[in-house]
Amino acid sequence: MDWEDQSVALVEPPCVLVVAGSDSSGGAGMARDIETIATLGGKTCLAVTAITVQTHHSVRQVLTLDADLVAAQIRAALEANSVSAVKIGMLGTQAIVAAVASVLRNHPQLPVILDPVLVSSSGGLLLPGDALDCLKQDLLPLCHLITPNLPELAVFSGALRPAEDDEEAIVQAGLFLSGETPY
Repeated sequence: MDWEDQSVALVEPPCVLVVAGSDSSGGAGMARDIETIATLGGKTCLAVTAITVQTHHSVRQVLTLDADLVAAQIRAALEANSVSAVKIGMLGTQAIVAAVASVLRNHPQLPVILDPVLVSSSGGLLLPGDALDCLKQDLLPLCHLITPNLPELAVFSGALRPAEDDEEAIVQAGLFLSGETPY
């Protein structure tokens, strides 16, 4: 084989910017996002929004970072990497939600996935009401895919939690969230 006549293209794996909180138990948050993206053959860059102290059963403490620091991390990650998509998890405060939305508005070409973290599995509130309003108004319109669980879907739609076996109620709440139908 004549190597001079062959062109070999080295392709970088897609890079996903993960904007999320930590989980000291390793059961959620950016630890899981990194594992999932790596399993799918991608690489990650990060913007940390919060540091949590938690086990698999309870959230014991949450320290949210300064919103300007979160925005600076996102801008630096976008500058340093050829980012293919953004995956957003725990945001924690209204200021962080607004900061993330502000930076992403300048990058409309990026697909944005929002996995809203509103309440911990043990029932602790992880996003206050003012932040939820900002999330709905400022961040949701920038997202290409939103992946709420049933309790989060209920919060977004303002409905009682749809029963897991009530497929029609789940579909209606999802359509409401997408703006396609009144709920």
